[in-house]
Amino acid sequence: MKNILILDIGNTMIDSYYQNETNEFFFTIERKGQCDLFLESYLKKIDEYFLNDLSVYISSVNRPAEKRIVDYFTHKQTPIYSLNSLLMEKYIKENNFTINNIAFLGSDLFADIVGSNYKNNKAELVADFGTASKLLLVDQNKTFHGGCIFPGIYSCSKTLSAQTDLLEFTPIEIPANIISLKTDEAINAGALYSAAFTVKGYYEYLKMTYPDLHLYITGGCGGILIEAMKKIRFHDYTFDRFRIIRGIINAFDIKDKIRGNMIYEKK
Repeated sequence: MKNILILDIGNTMIDSYYQNETNEFFFTIERKGQCDLFLESYLKKIDEYFLNDLSVYISSVNRPAEKRIVDYFTHKQTPIYSLNSLLMEKYIKENNFTINNIAFLGSDLFADIVGSNYKNNKAELVADFGTASKLLLVDQNKTFHGGCIFPGIYSCSKTLSAQTDLLEFTPIEIPANIISLKTDEAINAGALYSAAFTVKGYYEYLKMTYPDLHLYITGGCGGILIEAMKKIRFHDYTFDRFRIIRGIINAFDIKDKIRGNMIYEKK
C-alpha cells in the first residue's frame, strides 16, 4: 500500500493524516508566527518522517501556503493533487449531491459537506470552527442549503485588541461563568459562550424544519467549543474531528486506499 498524506491547509493551522503500510497518524501544526517560519517547520517534519514513496492530496484556503507546499513536493518529485472545482463537480454528480454554488464553493466547505461518516439519511448541520466559524446545512436528500460564516473563536480577542483603545489581547481560556465583572473573562465569555449559544440557537431553530437534524462539530477550535457547550449544558451533538480529512478522501475517491481505522471509526 502506497504511503498517503492528506492535508487540510488552513489560515492558522494544517491538519494532516498520514498512513503507511503499518500505521496511521493524525497531527496538526499551528501557525504561531510568520507564515514562512510556520511552513518551514511543517515541511521539515514532512521531510524527516513522511517523504518516502508518497502521494499527497490537499484542500486549501490559504493560497500562499498551498503554493509553497505544492512547490516543495513538486521539487521532491512527489505526486500532489489539489481539490478543485472540476473534481468537486464530478463528485456531486456521481454521488447525487445538490450544491448550487459549486462553482465558487471553497474546498474546505465542500469537504465538510461530503465528509459525513454516517449512513443515516438525516439532515446534518455542520459546525466547523477554525480561523473562521462556519455553519452548513445539508438535508436528508443531500442538498446543500447554504450556511453562515462569522469570526472564529481566536479572532475575537485579536479583533477587539486591534480595533479598540482600552481592550488588550486576551489569551483564550474557558471562563467559569458566561458573564463576568473582569474584562479578560468577559472577553473570553463573549468569544466562547456566544459561539456556543449561536450554534445551539441555529440548531434548535433549524430542527423545527428538519426534525431529524443532527449536529456535527469539527475544526481546529471544535474541541474548545465543546468545552463551552458542556458549560451551557448542551450535549445534542457529535464531535467529528476528522470530517474535512474524510471529505478530502471522499472527493478524491481514494477511500479504498485508506486504512482509516482512525477516521472511519463508527460513531
